[in-house]
Amino acid sequence: MSVQYVSDEAGNRTAVLVPIAEWERLQQQPPIEAVVATVEVSAGTKLSKKEQFKEEFREAVRDMKRMQAGEIPKTSLKDLLDELRDV
Repeated sequence: MSVQYVSDEAGNRTAVLVPIAEWERLQQQPPIEAVVATVEVSAGTKLSKKEQFKEEFREAVRDMKRMQAGEIPKTSLKDLLDELRDV
């Protein structure tokens, strides 16, 4: 990703220009409040099975989107099935 910085006369950075594709990807990410809530949930709060399933499903969808964007490596079906057998 190539970003450009905008600076004032004193050389202080005042803005950042990012490519449109990167901006759109960032817009699709969950807001920081959702990320913080996920961290708090994983920090030891006891969830109902339904809430735990929903949180794990949300995480899986986020991972899928990151794989599609090339941010993380894709998982093969064989690796996924092997992982599910270990649960």
